[in-house]
Amino acid sequence: MSRVPAGSSGRLSDARRFRVGTGRIALALVTWHGDGRVTVLAGAPVDASGQTPGPERHALRRSVPVVAPEACVRRSLVDEEHGNARTAWQRMAGPRSPRPRQIDVLPEAAEPARRHLGLPVEDEAPPWTDERRLLGREPR
Repeated sequence: MSRVPAGSSGRLSDARRFRVGTGRIALALVTWHGDGRVTVLAGAPVDASGQTPGPERHALRRSVPVVAPEACVRRSLVDEEHGNARTAWQRMAGPRSPRPRQIDVLPEAAEPARRHLGLPVEDEAPPWTDERRLLGREPR
């Protein structure tokens, strides 16, 4: 069983970085917070030169340590269609001086798409790690 690093504050210095791919940019940044939250910032691989388009979808499979029987996942998505005020502005025909009604739309268009789901956590701890056994109680 993996445990959240002791004393983690959620600061960037407590983060673990993962680089994925060759010649393409993909990043997963994982931070652990003192209150038990784990935050993962992940980016899809792209061609940094801009010569080739990126993939339509990119699956990120990362094992993140969670010390709980279940986890609540909040996913925020930013891409060309979601969380992108520039796309909304372009679809307004890129006005040099947007009208007040057009300006009102832009902050909402900049909001990421959000999804919430619950996941059961698979306990991989061997039986001998059960701290109740140390106190003479019944193990799990």
